[in-house]
Amino acid sequence: MKHKPTRASLALTWGATLLLGACGGGSGGSEPTPPPVASALISSANAQEASAHGYSAASALNGHVDSGSDFVTGVSITKPSQGLIALSLQQLYRALEGRSVPALAVGVTTSRSMPCPLGGSTSLTVNLASAVVMSPGDSFSISATNCKMDVTTTLNGAMALTFNAVSGMPTPTSAWSATLGATFTGFSETRGAQTSTANGDMTVTITQASGQDMAIAATGNTLRMGTTQNGVSTEITMKNYRYSGRVKDGVASYGVNFSMSGNLPKLGAVDYSVKTTTDFKQATSALYPSQGVMTVTAADKSSTTLTVIDSGNVSVGVDKNGDGTVDETLTTTWAGLMARI
Repeated sequence: MKHKPTRASLALTWGATLLLGACGGGSGGSEPTPPPVASALISSANAQEASAHGYSAASALNGHVDSGSDFVTGVSITKPSQGLIALSLQQLYRALEGRSVPALAVGVTTSRSMPCPLGGSTSLTVNLASAVVMSPGDSFSISATNCKMDVTTTLNGAMALTFNAVSGMPTPTSAWSATLGATFTGFSETRGAQTSTANGDMTVTITQASGQDMAIAATGNTLRMGTTQNGVSTEITMKNYRYSGRVKDGVASYGVNFSMSGNLPKLGAVDYSVKTTTDFKQATSALYPSQGVMTVTAADKSSTTLTVIDSGNVSVGVDKNGDGTVDETLTTTWAGLMARI
C-alpha cells in the first residue's frame, strides 16, 4: 500500500539490534556477565525522536501497487515513496512477466537472467506447476545485482516468494487474492542518497478487487530493516509484527502493532512497543497521512502518542511516568518531526 516520503520506503528506517555481551575472563576464571544496556525511556527531550522512529518503521512496511505504475515493463513506482510490501509486489509482477519464457520449464526449478530497465540484472529462479495458472507451492527467488529500476533507484540482494494459497492471476489491475511467504536476504534499495535494507521473514495476505481496491495484511516473527543516509546508518529489529492496510480510490489506510529494538541516533538503545490506535490515512499522492494516532511505549510504560492533525502537522503527547495521562503536548510539522531522525 502506500508509503511515505522520508521513506521508510523499502524503507525505510531502521538501528542495530540490542547487543548483550559477555566479557571473556583471564586465567583462573571469568568476569560476571554485565547487565543489558538500559533502554532509552521516553521524556519531553526525546519524545519527538521516538515518535519519528516509530512512524518511520511503521511506514517502511507500508506501500501499495496500483494501475498507475507500469510494473510489467519494470518501471518503478512513481509515488513519493513506497514500502517493503509495495517493492515486493513490484518484483513479483516482474517475475510473473517472465514465467512463460520458453527457458522456464514447468514442473522443475529453472533460472534465467532478467535485465533491468536502466542497467544491471536480476537472476530469477522459479518453480511452477503450470505456465498458465498459479498454484499453491509455486515459488520465485529473485536476486538483484545493481538493478537500476529508474534514474534514482537501484536494487541489490535477494528475495524469495512462495504461494501458500492463490486465486486468480496476480497483475497490477486484475482481481486476485493470495497468501505469500516472503524471505529477504540482504535485500536493499538505493534511492538517491538513501539506501534501505531488509532481512527477515514475512507472510502477506493480499485481496485485490481491482487496481484501485487492494487490502493487505502482513505478519512476521523478525524483520531487520536499516537505512543509510548522509553518512548516518540506523537499523531496527521488528518482532512479532502485524500490519493491515487498504488502498481504495486513491486513499491509503493502515495500522501496525510490533516491538522495536535497536540503537538509534539521538536515542541510543531502545526497546519499544509501537501500536496504532487509529489507522493512518492518506491520499496516495500525498507525502504524509492526514489522520491517525500511534503510541510508542518504553519498558517503564513511559510513552509518546503521535496524533495527526492534518497532512502537514502533528501533535506529540508525552506520558513521562507511565500512568496513562499525557503530561505535555508538543506541536510540530510532519517535516519537522521527521527531521528528528
